[in-house]
Amino acid sequence: MAPKAVRLVTLLDTVGKYTAQPSTGATANTGKIQVRADPRIKAVIPEYLDSRRRDVRSIQSSLECADYESIRELGHKMSGTGGGYGFTRISEIGAAIERAARGQQTAEIRSLAGELAKFLDQLEVV
Repeated sequence: MAPKAVRLVTLLDTVGKYTAQPSTGATANTGKIQVRADPRIKAVIPEYLDSRRRDVRSIQSSLECADYESIRELGHKMSGTGGGYGFTRISEIGAAIERAARGQQTAEIRSLAGELAKFLDQLEVV
């Protein structure tokens, strides 16, 4: 069996976890979450994050009509794409949304969508 290739963004994310310095100064006081973006994909990150903001709104509207399959698909998409852009937290929340949608756990989905919205609001890409 051939070894799997490691995506560069995944490698950079992992290295960043172990080499990151704690933030200091104004950033620490603003509640912002700083994420250092790979320069090669930095130009496409704003659109990716805007898409996740639209997903939050889609999840909320899908909850109103109990469309758990659409919510599951959105969660699945997030769980698969977040890490590729360097946002492992989006992948984690997406996977949790997908699980909650399978179980039709409305309160959990609503909570996770709020958590995702808060994360996106606090995110600062550097």
